[in-house]
Amino acid sequence: MKTKGFRGFLLALAVSLLFCFPSAALAEEGAAEGDADAEMPVTAEVDQPDEPEETGPAPWVTVTVKLDKVNHQKYINGSNEGLFHPDSSLTRAEAAQIIYSLITGAAEEDILADTAFSDVADNAWYAPAVNALASYGVMSGNEGKFRPASNITRAEFVTILSRFEELSESDKSFTDVSEDFWGYRQVISAAEKGWINGYNDGTFRPNRTLTRAEAVTIINRVLERYPDYDSISSGAAVRIFPDLDGSHWAYTQVMEASLSHEYTKYGYSENWSNVQKEKTVLSAGYHLIGGTLYYVESSGFFAVNKTVENHRFDGNGRYTTGNATLDSLMRAETKKFAKDGMSKEQLLKAAFEHVADMKQFQYQKMAEIPAGSTGWAEGRAVPMYQNRKGNCYSYASAFYYLLKNVGYDPEIVSGYVGKKHSAHGWVQLRKNGTPYVYDPELTMSARKRGDYSTYLYGVTYNNSMKKYYLT
Repeated sequence: MKTKGFRGFLLALAVSLLFCFPSAALAEEGAAEGDADAEMPVTAEVDQPDEPEETGPAPWVTVTVKLDKVNHQKYINGSNEGLFHPDSSLTRAEAAQIIYSLITGAAEEDILADTAFSDVADNAWYAPAVNALASYGVMSGNEGKFRPASNITRAEFVTILSRFEELSESDKSFTDVSEDFWGYRQVISAAEKGWINGYNDGTFRPNRTLTRAEAVTIINRVLERYPDYDSISSGAAVRIFPDLDGSHWAYTQVMEASLSHEYTKYGYSENWSNVQKEKTVLSAGYHLIGGTLYYVESSGFFAVNKTVENHRFDGNGRYTTGNATLDSLMRAETKKFAKDGMSKEQLLKAAFEHVADMKQFQYQKMAEIPAGSTGWAEGRAVPMYQNRKGNCYSYASAFYYLLKNVGYDPEIVSGYVGKKHSAHGWVQLRKNGTPYVYDPELTMSARKRGDYSTYLYGVTYNNSMKKYYLT
């Protein structure tokens, strides 16, 4: 390492002090938490390592480079799958990239040292960020390694961010952060500044790994960036990540972090303008993600508050039946049979087999529905999903909504079947204008009798197994 001038001397001195006082060793990274005092799901505690990730600069060193607190540019994106992964741990490489993107006005005199890490290849996507932050004294490593894939802890992340400002004294405390903890002053200072709140039980949990949602919440507080709650709640300024909706505790914080915008501050809120909409990386068409159906238009944006091919998509881009209870049941049912990587045709067959499975649903005699009637599917699907019992109309309704939720546009039919013209319900799909029958209830009944040859999946109305009649 080549030091530069007096700043280099200070850095070297700080490093040497660390070795003299190992209890103050840096692990650096991670200190975030839920919006307000939100409790995050409990995960296994990570013990403080014997060998810290960081050996310098010392935690009390304040760097000269600054974070951008004026311009509200996006500083985080989703994954290559178009998801945000809010509850996934943040790695050291990811933390470096985020912080590096927020540096402003860096100059030659801000460089404390030239550094190189044996585990950071020149062509690694995070190399420019890691090398720059190391040269500024914001992040470092241990024994010549940066360990980019290691997850960052809450105390470590707070320590990194504390290097941009003078520490604040405070009488605040956390039951699990004692005065001899290596990051005590940084954690307490962050609490005094309002960057962190801790948990309702009085703990901070410094050694827990930091999540992506926690990271953006902390950074927003450091930068004094606040969401525009009105624009977000109205859907006027949102960015859709299929694994993140408005019920997540950090939803508004993620919107603040992932959308570039101009703003006017009003207390702890903002009024946004010129919000730059973000396209998804997903291809055009239907996408089933976590049991929920989305549609990406050719423009690269999700269909929002509009109808596409008889599918209504809500303000979060999700297919909705208009019935919240049915939506929840339908999505939960879809997750039982849908597997990642399935084609649309495979999803069709999987849905059919799921509903025709005797272990999933049982037949129960119920009232018939007059031939040609409409609007009855919703009333039969909800109790079928809930109680797992019903007649042919219930089976058809359950299958109908599962097909809708994997991107098909089926029709549900009440008519007659067989030589006796028995009242019956089924689902039909049109292919090249020709209607095909899908009858999970009669397929289930045949299997129950030991007849596996009667498979009423995509058959014509005048097939050799069962004759179907509309009137």
